[in-house]
Amino acid sequence: MKKKLVRGVNGALVTALAATPILATPVGSVSADVSQSDVLEKLSTLSAIYERINDKAEVRDGRDYLLEEAEWSDIYEDITIDDLSNDDKQDILEGLSNILYASDFDELAEATSSFETTYNNSLKPYLVDADEEEIPFIDFVDFLATVQLKTFDYIKENESELDNYYPYSESTDDPLLSEFILDAYDEVLAELKDDGNAVYEAMDGSVVLNSDGILGAYFDVQDESENNEEIVAAQEELVNAVLGEANEEDGNDNDNDNDDNDNDNDDNDDNDNGNDNNDDEEEEEPTDPTEPAPNPTEPGGDDGDDDLVDVDVDPVDGQVIVDDEAVDVTDEETEDGKTVVRARVNAERIQEALEELTPEQAQKITIKLVNNNDANRIPVVSVPSQAVKAIAEKNPNTVLEIGTEDAAYELPVRELNLQQFAQDLGVDSEDDVEIEIQVNLVAEDDAEATTALTNNNLNRTSSVIEFTVRATANGQSRDVTKFSSYVNRTVQGENDFNATFSTAVLLRPDGTFAPIPTLFAGSQATLKSQTNSKYTIVENDDVSFTDTTDLWNKDQVEKLAAKYIVQGKEDGSFDPQSAITRSEFSALVARSLALFADEDADAPFTDIRDEKWYADPISAVYEAGIVQGREDGSFDPGASLTRIEGVLMLDRLFEYVGFDAAQLNEDVSIDDFEDVGSIPAYARDAVERMVQAGVINGRSNGNFDPYGDLDRAAMVKVLDESLEFVNFISEDDEE
Repeated sequence: MKKKLVRGVNGALVTALAATPILATPVGSVSADVSQSDVLEKLSTLSAIYERINDKAEVRDGRDYLLEEAEWSDIYEDITIDDLSNDDKQDILEGLSNILYASDFDELAEATSSFETTYNNSLKPYLVDADEEEIPFIDFVDFLATVQLKTFDYIKENESELDNYYPYSESTDDPLLSEFILDAYDEVLAELKDDGNAVYEAMDGSVVLNSDGILGAYFDVQDESENNEEIVAAQEELVNAVLGEANEEDGNDNDNDNDDNDNDNDDNDDNDNGNDNNDDEEEEEPTDPTEPAPNPTEPGGDDGDDDLVDVDVDPVDGQVIVDDEAVDVTDEETEDGKTVVRARVNAERIQEALEELTPEQAQKITIKLVNNNDANRIPVVSVPSQAVKAIAEKNPNTVLEIGTEDAAYELPVRELNLQQFAQDLGVDSEDDVEIEIQVNLVAEDDAEATTALTNNNLNRTSSVIEFTVRATANGQSRDVTKFSSYVNRTVQGENDFNATFSTAVLLRPDGTFAPIPTLFAGSQATLKSQTNSKYTIVENDDVSFTDTTDLWNKDQVEKLAAKYIVQGKEDGSFDPQSAITRSEFSALVARSLALFADEDADAPFTDIRDEKWYADPISAVYEAGIVQGREDGSFDPGASLTRIEGVLMLDRLFEYVGFDAAQLNEDVSIDDFEDVGSIPAYARDAVERMVQAGVINGRSNGNFDPYGDLDRAAMVKVLDESLEFVNFISEDDEE
């Protein structure tokens, strides 16, 4: 089983990293000497070594101590790059530390992916090859992986010398293990220098620090560390993991089959002296983890490949990653030739794991499947109600994260009303209910998606992903189409998204679409939606109006227009100085929050007719509690929106989506307004919150002017900044 888990880690690492910005480098920027497959293979090998670390916490503690004790002031002086701040220098070294001292698969994947931004912003401009070309990030990752693997080879080849270093010598008077490791690094770097490694030469020539480039700073940090338990324990754990790999290699037969043992070519992991009739799982021949798993021979279903499931059970930062012993994986071939990869969660295993955790350690339960970017492979995670209840009892705010290399679903367990599902499905007990969660890559020729994209001239910049949650019992099912709160989903792009002019959109079966609140971080988009459907990311950078060239907030207007939130007039103008009406504002809020009216719901206003364009958005924001009508039962859709009305609606928006009150600036107050007495008592708290949030200010004369109109330009300003404050929209991309 151990070897099988290692192969699972390798396969998961390859597919996980293939979806990260690490490999999202344009083909033209990748050097001829570095291939993506070579880099992934090296990272997979590193991951397999890290997974053998016995006490991962020791490595994390040692790494953290290393950085805490660093003499940063000396290092700042040694790195002589003009215009590189001390914070940048520290970020670079911390990023290197996180990669070179990762303790498991997830830390390596996260550290490598996270380091890309630091590299591109701080280091890449100073690393140029002999042709004055910048070193691509993939080349730098290849260099790091090469250094680490060659260092590990040195340790294995010189294992006999370890007895001269503490703690292997058991005498604190002997040299520290760190000296042995640093000697290994010196040998490796000298070899790379002699070989004319392009990255080494760029670092040595452009990043002045000793003779080893920027890596020298990291090694200096280790060299200057005093003998302490944290560093010694971390290095010993890492070396033991490296030597463990060497011992496994020495124990294998000379038939190049690392999965077979020495006992008569027996195919089981455990040595049973040639007895084939044991209960252990039969070991398979190792396969290329980047290749799709073969279809089962029987269409009715077969044992699935556990390598499809991410392997790590360490609770890090409140996240528990489900290992392959907690799921049963099967493949089922459908009538249309697709393969359903079903991972059914073992409720007892989840319950056992949760017993050992605190509520804080169970903030997120993660199950990641691999579909090899194949729309014909449909990953389904089935969670029995017993597992849902066990998770909710441990922490009712726990999130179930179900993901592939393309996308992930973050579903709060509180959204799973098992009692209601049992009632809807006509079963006596909620224990009979099972939850199915799907994150499916939609085929390129999908008719519904293609129609919506084409009809609306949408420029797609990511795959189309379909998110589904379904309750099943006794052969019946019910799709969950709407949630009581916003459920996050992430979509991975091939390249960085343009945060200013991009948004996620929901693609409807009728060929229409709707914008979805989206946050962007590089090549990852986080969608906030209360519904399930097909989603994709689109870019809309061809936005302009005839009358906004010199507008004071032109960028904000074009940003919200690019996200399909604000619209112009039929003549191509925006009409920024016109007062915004109550119906127009309702529509803006509905589009901003992706609020959709229930089919059978009608807002109870006497002057809203169903055939009006604003009927649905007004109904939607009314259902959300964001807008209210007049005392006479009307809504007054054509009336101008006053500043006090706008503030009250924005305050209800804050309450509806939730916000961090700690971010409010309590140093400002409505008492600062000259006309504070004119602000009605019922609205004062709301006005103060919005002022402290920085989304609305007073007039130039010092008044708040509660009953003055909000023009269309000002409304865009307060709406954009409100959405940024509640994290429902990304800030503008910096040029």
